[in-house]
Amino acid sequence: MAIFRRRDPRDHEHPAAAVWPLVAVLASATAIYLLYWWFVDWLNPPADTDGAGTFGDKFGGLNALFSAFAFAGILYTVLLQRHEIERQRRQMLEADRDQEREAFERRFFRLIDLYIELVGAMRAPSVMRAGRSVPPVEGRGVLDRFSTDLGREIQSYTAEQCSTLSDEELRDRFHSELRMNDFLGNPSTGPYTAHLLFLFSYLDRAPEATREFYMNLVHAQLSPDELLWIFCYSLAPDGSEMKRLVERLGILKDWHWRTPLLLEMARRFMISSAFGPPQALGARIVHGE
Repeated sequence: MAIFRRRDPRDHEHPAAAVWPLVAVLASATAIYLLYWWFVDWLNPPADTDGAGTFGDKFGGLNALFSAFAFAGILYTVLLQRHEIERQRRQMLEADRDQEREAFERRFFRLIDLYIELVGAMRAPSVMRAGRSVPPVEGRGVLDRFSTDLGREIQSYTAEQCSTLSDEELRDRFHSELRMNDFLGNPSTGPYTAHLLFLFSYLDRAPEATREFYMNLVHAQLSPDELLWIFCYSLAPDGSEMKRLVERLGILKDWHWRTPLLLEMARRFMISSAFGPPQALGARIVHGE
């Protein structure tokens, strides 16, 4: 889908449309000449031949006048040329911006296609859970397993318990729970995470006027399980760049919380812009199963 610019109405102006002032000037000059001739000749006719010569000299005053009109015509021509050059310059600048936007858009959709491929390429092997074997999963099933396992591991934390922990203790508990999840050690999830980081970084360079449009397209692709992973990775020890982009782009908007531990981590370690428009975080808790 192309994003077209709004055309500058000045681009449709043509210098010929501004010719009427020159026509008015020439008409005025002709009128002045005729009036001058009528005034001098009819009201003050020459009495003899010598007087006729003197009479002819009286028109010398008009020479300077018409020379001035000729100079004005030259200046007017220069102004018309300047107008045309300025119009062409605007058109060239707009054409360059259009090409940049189209190039950005083509690369953006290629990145989206690659993102979809990387999501489908993720694999997670069979694991043991509560004494029984859980079958292998692929694609978004890997993210669903991560979300389910993490929710099971941190569901025991209460809001009162989390509020009494210091920042360091809270962060250590959170990182400890992440390390226990096999999603981090899965080699197929590394390219997926790296590509998400690159995609968000690319969106950060989008023009301000169209950034929200592209972000809405990305949000349409991200599942709640992916948003959970993005949140967790942002607060992981090596997730500082992801955290910066999440906070800058509002990537976690409309995501609902699952446990008090996640809510407390968000309150203490992320700024509100990460979650889109200002909203009370406490109203967005959805306890995990």
